[in-house]
Amino acid sequence: MAVLEVPLHDPWFFPRWEFAILLERSMKWVEGNPDDTYKLRQAIALDGLHFELLEPGEGARLAPAIGAAAAELHEEFRAKKNPDQRDRAFTATLAEITLVLGPAD
Repeated sequence: MAVLEVPLHDPWFFPRWEFAILLERSMKWVEGNPDDTYKLRQAIALDGLHFELLEPGEGARLAPAIGAAAAELHEEFRAKKNPDQRDRAFTATLAEITLVLGPAD
């Protein structure tokens, strides 16, 4: 189980594979910034990303990247034919993350 924790919001808990998919997709939004890519890889390895533990600049860059990745994945999972219960739950979580973190510009 992995966790994504944003201040002032309930944490999201994920199966490790869902968390990895979300953060791996987020990496495309931080390309060119090896520190942010490292932080996302580290979060995957440690099964969690806690925004309150990040430097303010890191959180400001990673939040919209994760929001954009969540928005993309939400559309992909929503478009799946015959989604199972896990897919539907992940789709709902991705929608929440998109609302909270917002997509990148």
